[in-house]
Order: sequence, then C-alpha cells, then structure tokens
Amino acid sequence: MISPATARDLDAITDIDRHSFPRPWPRATFEAELARDCGRLIVARERERVIGFCNYWIVSDPKGDAGEVHIHTIATHPDHRRAGVGAALLDRALA
Repeated sequence: MISPATARDLDAITDIDRHSFPRPWPRATFEAELARDCGRLIVARERERVIGFCNYWIVSDPKGDAGEVHIHTIATHPDHRRAGVGAALLDRALA
C-alpha cells in the first residue's frame, strides 16, 4: 500500500535513509518536506510497517502547462529490496 507520509512515519523514513545512503538526510529535512507546498513524501507499507519511501516535488509551470516532477529520493528497507517497492513508489510519483 502506498500513501502520503505523516509525521508518525519519520522515524522509519530516516532509518531507511540511513541504511540506504552514505550521507543520509537529517530528520528535519523530511519534516520540512511534509510542510512544503510542492513537496510530496509518500511511503510504501506492508502490514502498517513503512518499507520504502519517495520524496519528490511537483513543480508547476508558470504558463499553466503540466509542469515537472523532481524526484529527490527513493529508498527501500534492505529487507524488502528487489521486490518492486521502488518501482511502485516511482510509478505513484509519476502518476
């Protein structure tokens, strides 16, 4: 299941980020993304447990065209990699 992230998900998101990247983002960065108008932070869940996340921005075109999606981070918990979680998160972000 993929859904918007909430403040309750931040511990799991920062844990996944820490396991996925050599220089993980601080928790405050993800907190800011939850409040940013163009920011989107979505999570993949398995039985209520966050197993992946995607942080992206929807950037509007001033001319009213479709605009752009800027993908900042996609990560999956190491125990759930190679199962299509990242692809599902990317599909949702692009939709």
